[in-house]
Amino acid sequence: MSEEIIVSRKTAIALGLIFIALVICLVSVLANYASMISKKDMEISSLKNQIRELQDLVGKLNSTLRAKDSQISSLNSTYYSLKQDYDKLLSVIEGGEAIAKSATWISEDGRLRVTSEIIPEFSRGKLLSYTVKVTVTNIGMEPISKVWIILFPYKGDKLIENWSPYSYSKSVENLYIGESYSYNFSRLPKYMTTYKVIAVAG
Repeated sequence: MSEEIIVSRKTAIALGLIFIALVICLVSVLANYASMISKKDMEISSLKNQIRELQDLVGKLNSTLRAKDSQISSLNSTYYSLKQDYDKLLSVIEGGEAIAKSATWISEDGRLRVTSEIIPEFSRGKLLSYTVKVTVTNIGMEPISKVWIILFPYKGDKLIENWSPYSYSKSVENLYIGESYSYNFSRLPKYMTTYKVIAVAG
């Protein structure tokens, strides 16, 4: 009888130890599982943050792309407007309604080479006015004490309104051999169709 009790106790102790070992293993497994779950949650959270950042970046890139498309559209519109004005100006010049883009000649006394150039001025794609650039060069054998430059702008066969020799003339003193001088007659009206330049060496 006592031997059976001893065996039963040993068996109970063994079963108890096995149970404790199983519990410890189970706790360890659960702890490892919880740790893995925690790591996975952190990875998922990190991936979600990366996805949100990428979505924000895509949104910003789309916004930038739309802005660039708008700029390109605006630039294309400005380009076509300028091209139309340029083509119109070119047709006017080629049709003889305005003087050629540039011209060069020698003064009657042979002492000056005169070059004139017409420059259209645009504002927001529309023709605003003209500038006439006149350059005189001393090609003589001695210095010139004074040179007078006078511009005569015309509309058709008549001088433009408010023309005066004071407003449309320029003088330069002491033009040495080989020296050049340039002057811009600006803000000439866009309805000007032609002009003449007189350069006189004093």
